[in-house]
Amino acid sequence: MAGLQGINVRIVSLDKAIAQPYNDFLELARTGEIDVAHSGFPCGSFNRALQFTADLLQSQRLRKVPDCATFENPAGSEDQREGPAWCLPEVDKFMGDFDCESVGSKQKKRTRWWKPGKIGGKLPGMKALGRKCNCPKHFKHESLIGKEKTSKAAQYPTELCMEHAKLLIRKFRTVFELEWWRHQHKKKQTSFNSVKEKWAASRERLAIGKPLWTTRL
Repeated sequence: MAGLQGINVRIVSLDKAIAQPYNDFLELARTGEIDVAHSGFPCGSFNRALQFTADLLQSQRLRKVPDCATFENPAGSEDQREGPAWCLPEVDKFMGDFDCESVGSKQKKRTRWWKPGKIGGKLPGMKALGRKCNCPKHFKHESLIGKEKTSKAAQYPTELCMEHAKLLIRKFRTVFELEWWRHQHKKKQTSFNSVKEKWAASRERLAIGKPLWTTRL
């Protein structure tokens, strides 16, 4: 998607099964070298993913660019008896601190789909990623029981990936233009005209949050 828009994007994948320098990437996030992150963190271990996402959002706010970081985890059943990650106090606090929103598929009654997905975080236009099952009420989905089935179901649908990518490209363009004009203005090679000043001000007012702390974690 980036290539179609003439944008070069470097993607780095972090996996707990692979020995990778987490602290190095955390430092890059804190210093503004990473523009967006998405995580599908393990249900039983997520502290590092949450810290990384929080530090990245904080860095974006210090840079005065739109917030952009998301994470995905199963939404759980309607009664939440299995205790999904979304019910944990750490996740709830994170969502509140950064004024996050969430979208996902809704579990229909009389179906057996036990793993509806849910995406939370900060991404302009994220509500467009929400989907609802359109299967007839009498249709019985296959239950996702067992490691083999749940592993296969973990892959994101192509449509979701493409729609997510479109939102990210839109965000990238906003950040690129904001930072480019600020750089030019600082060097006094060009000045903001009234139209550009209003544009930059509107982006900061509508899409940019205030930092949550003055020093990094």
